[in-house]
Amino acid sequence: MKLEFGLKLEQKQKLVMTQQLRQAIELLQFNQLELVDFINQEMDTNPLLEMKETERETGELDVEDWKEYLRSNDQADYVNFGSEQRGEDSSPFESRHAAIVTLKELLRKQLYCSKLKEDQVRIGEAIIERIDSQGYFKSDFADLAFQIHAYEEEVEILLYIIQSFDPVGVGARNLAECIELQLRDRGIQQTLVYKIVEEELALIAEHRYDVLAKKYDAQEDEIEAIAELIQSCNPKPGSVYPSEDELVRYIRPDVYVTRGEEGYEIRANESLMPRLYVSPKIQAMLKSGEEAEFVKAYLDRALWVVKMIEQRRQTVIRIAGAIVDVQEAFFIEGDKGLRPLTMKQVAEEADVHESTVSRVVNGKYMQTPVGLYEMKYFFTTNLGGGESGVSSKSVQALIREMTEQEDKKKPLSDQKIAEEMTKREIKVSRRTVAKYREELGILSSAKRKRRG
Repeated sequence: MKLEFGLKLEQKQKLVMTQQLRQAIELLQFNQLELVDFINQEMDTNPLLEMKETERETGELDVEDWKEYLRSNDQADYVNFGSEQRGEDSSPFESRHAAIVTLKELLRKQLYCSKLKEDQVRIGEAIIERIDSQGYFKSDFADLAFQIHAYEEEVEILLYIIQSFDPVGVGARNLAECIELQLRDRGIQQTLVYKIVEEELALIAEHRYDVLAKKYDAQEDEIEAIAELIQSCNPKPGSVYPSEDELVRYIRPDVYVTRGEEGYEIRANESLMPRLYVSPKIQAMLKSGEEAEFVKAYLDRALWVVKMIEQRRQTVIRIAGAIVDVQEAFFIEGDKGLRPLTMKQVAEEADVHESTVSRVVNGKYMQTPVGLYEMKYFFTTNLGGGESGVSSKSVQALIREMTEQEDKKKPLSDQKIAEEMTKREIKVSRRTVAKYREELGILSSAKRKRRG
């Protein structure tokens, strides 16, 4: 075998991920709060970037000279970024946030307002800390008493006191006790009601009223009335209030969708966005020629930040617009109006890559005329095949509607629902119906049936 040494020239194409390209991709993934954090970090490290809450006086900068300098550097011909009317984008959720209290905060306030001794307050605080987000006390008296150096009887007494707090039903140790607390608060005195709550909740859930009527020698109408009374109670009294984790993660929409005279209008939420501009001190520096190279390095970075944020804003609006164009019926009909939609379709409509759509919709929210939705919510699978198929969410909405309107004495089976769908030119199998019904938390027809 002969070995040779030589030089060979080869031309290859290779994608190199620069630091700026990586950061541009990260910017697309940022939600509102993360983007504001990024901007604040840039302002901390770049002396050229400044923020003003109010509109600047026109005499402060020689704007035309400054724009001319930017053009000579082949950069963007603007230095301002942000909403000129910050008040318009203010969300009602933001103004209400200051008044929101968590379940544990509410319970502590009531505890401190009660006329209790210092040691009792200490035990009460320990009990409140062990109440979960749904309002249930999930600890054991003996374990808690040992941990806080108290008697079991003291813990039990304080739990009964906390069970008298708002929301009604809080501090219950199980579902039966939770319902019982709510019924006693309403002044219900029927012994049969509490007997059924304590022992027969499973049969109530299955609508086995005939079985209960025979067992307790009562009329089915009476049992049904008791069932309606039980079902009117809140099984998760604590869920009305946000948990401490949820309060930290409250959501700010990235996009607002509003009804206009010519259809739906889309705008970015810029209520939190600082208005960025280049420090007026830099203009004098550049004109005098002092530290020009040093300043230009910071200037390039500042202009890149402004440019990338603006590009991100435009990309988010384009993608949101493509989603709204397809899902307009949703804002009128709800989930039934959702059409099949894939990220590929949106990418083609918005003229971006599919991966860009994925990055933009992940973790971002859209404030619509009918509520706040994650942008990913509008992407649904096509069950009917072809462009004019049916989305999975619209099928789920139809299943819920059918089961709500059915004859409770002759509920629709999964097969019957599938047949009804076929009449509406929606082809789904019985297994698909069963799968979606279970996802929606709807019982089977046998358990939904009301006898008598």
